[in-house]
Amino acid sequence: WTTVILVKWNEPYQKLASCDSSGIIFVWIKYEGRWSIELINDRNTPVTHFSWSHDGRMALICYQDGFVLVGSVAGQRYWSSMLALDSTITCGIWTPDDQQ
Repeated sequence: WTTVILVKWNEPYQKLASCDSSGIIFVWIKYEGRWSIELINDRNTPVTHFSWSHDGRMALICYQDGFVLVGSVAGQRYWSSMLALDSTITCGIWTPDDQQ
């Protein structure tokens, strides 16, 4: 069993993202009165931060190994990079216009 370590609500799209201790991200959507998994993302690396953009269209995901990913609410990858750091990224933040 793994433990849910992070939960983030996407108000504009009415979606819920949950991350477990093994690094699996589930995106949930309410369909016909019940919650269903819409998307699963598994890099097999723990997630240190997850943040929806203000408009809900994008997600910023930071991983324990220095990998950073920006993807769409539908699961498309827009940008990713493996940052060569001696420390772990613990958070990320969107600018008010959601451009960075």
